[in-house]
Amino acid sequence: MIVIGVARSGTSMVAHMLDAVGVPMGDSLSLGSKEDLELSKLVERGSMGPELEKLIQERNSKHQIWGWKRPMAFKHMNWLHENLRNPHFIVTFRDIPAIGMRRMMANESEFEKTFSRTVTQYEMLVLYLYSMNFPLYAFSYEWAVRQKKSFVEDVLGFLDIVPKPELISKGADSIQLGTNQYVKQFAENRSLDVEETRNTGTLRLGEDKGEALKCNVFLGLNISEADELLKYLSNRRPFDKPEDRLNSEEFLFFNQWNRNTEKLLKEKKNVHIVLVLGDLLSKAADRAVGKSLNLKESIIMERSWKRLISDAEYPMLIISHEKLSVEKLRVLRELSQFLKIKIRPEALKLKPKTRRFNHMHWLEGKVLKVEDGRVYGWYKKYKSSAKPVLILKEDGKEQERIEVELTDLQKGKQHFEFSPNWELFNEGFELWTEEGMRLKNAKIKK
Repeated sequence: MIVIGVARSGTSMVAHMLDAVGVPMGDSLSLGSKEDLELSKLVERGSMGPELEKLIQERNSKHQIWGWKRPMAFKHMNWLHENLRNPHFIVTFRDIPAIGMRRMMANESEFEKTFSRTVTQYEMLVLYLYSMNFPLYAFSYEWAVRQKKSFVEDVLGFLDIVPKPELISKGADSIQLGTNQYVKQFAENRSLDVEETRNTGTLRLGEDKGEALKCNVFLGLNISEADELLKYLSNRRPFDKPEDRLNSEEFLFFNQWNRNTEKLLKEKKNVHIVLVLGDLLSKAADRAVGKSLNLKESIIMERSWKRLISDAEYPMLIISHEKLSVEKLRVLRELSQFLKIKIRPEALKLKPKTRRFNHMHWLEGKVLKVEDGRVYGWYKKYKSSAKPVLILKEDGKEQERIEVELTDLQKGKQHFEFSPNWELFNEGFELWTEEGMRLKNAKIKK
């Protein structure tokens, strides 16, 4: 079992949790991040020979399940897939501002550079995920730290470990933010107080020219989300109709940054931008209601934010959605100062909210049999309201798409059956998911 993701995205949290529930994570673990230094050094220096193979064989002989945490291990995915026994991957998704701010403290680098580097690495990760053909569990870090027991139970199920109550409690108790050994070690290495290493979740860029009239632009949020945020600001005018919001001189709302947005803002005076960004997985799921989840579409949007931040043409407040969910009042205070608008008293009673989407299972499926012209099998899909679409290919070319019904959920496996258009095929076909994974035993003779 390999824990992967972009650095600072929560892989250490997962490693601590797995260690707490009894999954062996290595013999030479770093104190803070629970990373197997012996295994990581061999992989990172390209020593993919007998020494590494021997180490893996030793782990296999000792343990039925064992793990390894290495954020950027997906760069070696092909080798790992071929040389590890029944590999399962856990992938962390965290909102990019939170990662960028943590990296900024760790490397004393400018936020623009850390943000750009994080987006680029997520692009690489997403491409690797779409090329995978093995069990994978992806989750939102924001959700996991808010719903600890549900997260632990989910991971145990993914690894076929019986989710006993005491095991779930141990795993949940290991998820301690801000006070864990990782943060303490991080602070000690840089001669900082632990409090100084906390991720505030907001960051200001650009220069405020101090002009009285403002055009406040909200990016990354849809109108209803922006309304939820703005209703706690005292001089925010109510809008009777959605189009009134869009025509307001005081506030403008866009959920993406493109040439048309840029052109429109060029005509406005004293533009101030509030950019709220979440993690790629949750963003993709927000758009996936009734259709397939598309991480590639999410990464394209992140590229546009990268350009906006690197240009730094306007005064800008960047907000981590992770912190907005957990510490909305503190974020509102930052927003109030940035916009120079007072907070309403009722904001003091705010309670944290959790986004509705949290995680997905992205697991292989399997064709069981072909009988009387119908195909039978099982398929475990990510948690979404959309029905899975299976793609029939012959010689690598798509021949037919079939939206299948899933039935009889047993041990996480849902069964399906369908009748393809057999006239489209010569000898046989392969069965793929829309996410680019081929189902096992899917080469079926006509």
